[in-house]
Amino acid sequence: MTLRGKAAIVGIGELKPTKKPPPGVTAWGLMAEAARLAIEDAGLTREDIDGIILEPSMADRMSFTAPTQLAEYLGITVSYGATVGK
Repeated sequence: MTLRGKAAIVGIGELKPTKKPPPGVTAWGLMAEAARLAIEDAGLTREDIDGIILEPSMADRMSFTAPTQLAEYLGITVSYGATVGK
């Protein structure tokens, strides 16, 4: 069995660590910026994204219940959303 052609990590979006967000920037805004950078790094567009997977503690800190809520915030349509643990 192989995952060839089935799954890939194709981009990364990393923000500079800070103790708190800059004034006027929300956690949602930080997630959106990281997503934008990852999509750009992968050479994709928002329309190319069909799923979002989050680590559960990130979802807890963001105070939302589903990755699909992040997709809605980002303005993308996904067919798959999940949280996976370490």
